[in-house]
Amino acid sequence: MKRLALVKLAKRKENVFRAFDILGREIQLEGKETVVIKVLLPGFKEIYANTHVDTVEAVISFLQRFPSIKKIVVAEGSSGAYYRRNTKDVFRRFKFSHLEEGGKDALMDLDDIHHTEEVPVTLSDGTPSTVRICQPPGDYTISVAPPKTHDLLILSLGMVNMIGFVHPEDKLKIYGLKPEEGSKRSLYSPPLFSKVLRVAHKNLAELISRVHPDLSYIDGLYGMEGKGPLKGSPVFHGFAIASSDYVAVDSLGAYVMGFQPDEIGYIHYAARKGLGSTDYTTAVGERLDYVKFPYRAHPNLESQRKWRETPHGR
Repeated sequence: MKRLALVKLAKRKENVFRAFDILGREIQLEGKETVVIKVLLPGFKEIYANTHVDTVEAVISFLQRFPSIKKIVVAEGSSGAYYRRNTKDVFRRFKFSHLEEGGKDALMDLDDIHHTEEVPVTLSDGTPSTVRICQPPGDYTISVAPPKTHDLLILSLGMVNMIGFVHPEDKLKIYGLKPEEGSKRSLYSPPLFSKVLRVAHKNLAELISRVHPDLSYIDGLYGMEGKGPLKGSPVFHGFAIASSDYVAVDSLGAYVMGFQPDEIGYIHYAARKGLGSTDYTTAVGERLDYVKFPYRAHPNLESQRKWRETPHGR
């Protein structure tokens, strides 16, 4: 079983270094030359919806321990930016641009990369389809994301961050929506919402099976509760989770936010695919009960829980 780190400190850099030091040699960076830090930047105004630049700077500082690393790429394909501004605007808005000043680090808009692979998904009406994806442009990938409630998936954790590798025109398909249905807002119509719930979690788990991080890190200094993943309220929580088992990371993230892993469809399906473990009780560092702080769920929680097609999620 892969080591799972849980820490609770008051500063982002301290959390990063403590969590990564707990993992030790399980962070297999020796000989790696290009490291991709996949950040989550879905909002242009919503500070607490996004990966914080200070956390990314701390990760970069940690990576500087490894002399083989020649390039660090901070990458995102912002779903929110697609409907308003491009990802480069979001990088500038949240002060990521200065990361390029040293010359070793670069910012990358994943929407500019050729999306040459296809992942099978199912649309809300049961129609099979595909989404185009790109792979991380490096030989080691670190996902860095905040913990948030979500208006469809119940929670947004590390695995949700991988949606950034989907072609911008195909992102709606992950939720089971057809491109002609307009925007993610379409899913809130009652007949469509129940259909979308049946496929969205499965689609995300299928995506994760094709593109996933080598190391997943949840930056829980601040989280978001209520009307996440964009319009929720900030929660000062002060924790961090890290592991090379990204399913275990999200499972522990769900627990410390007051949920159980099997309540979250994409965690359930990812575990069924054998992509990782949902056993968060093996975490090293802080006591689970010391870090646990129940988040106020999205107002649609009871409807969101109906993602299971049967009592066994099949």
